[in-house]
Amino acid sequence: MAGEGQPGYCKLCAWEHSPELDKGIRAGWNAAQSAEWAKKYAFTFNRQSYYKHKVHALTPEQRVVQVAETKKKALEIKRGSNTHFLEAIRDIGYTKAIEDPDQISIDHALKAVALLEGRKDKSSDQLNILISVVTGQQPPTVVIEGEAVEV
Repeated sequence: MAGEGQPGYCKLCAWEHSPELDKGIRAGWNAAQSAEWAKKYAFTFNRQSYYKHKVHALTPEQRVVQVAETKKKALEIKRGSNTHFLEAIRDIGYTKAIEDPDQISIDHALKAVALLEGRKDKSSDQLNILISVVTGQQPPTVVIEGEAVEV
């Protein structure tokens, strides 16, 4: 373990009464309650030290739950918005590509990016036409691609 003030050193892990503190943290103590409890041993620490140590005090099961909740919050998708949905797909693809690049297809993330970029281009074209009509300027020539069938 590194010395005090060095990377990897945890003041609370090194404290002799750390196991008792860890029990309290697992029971739900917050930073203020933990600091108040530590005063009976004439030991002080700040909130930053508490929150850095809190992860060390959790059981493996609690760590799994914490990671799952964090990922769930990160992937929340707002209903009714295609843009949010596509951005979430892009972000999921990016996350998976970073975590385990061999197990996913990058095509999904790339397709989401292409759709988002295409949408931005189309909205800017529509905005330019609207601006030219409102300002009385000649609108740019618009070419609509497609097929026509005579009925």
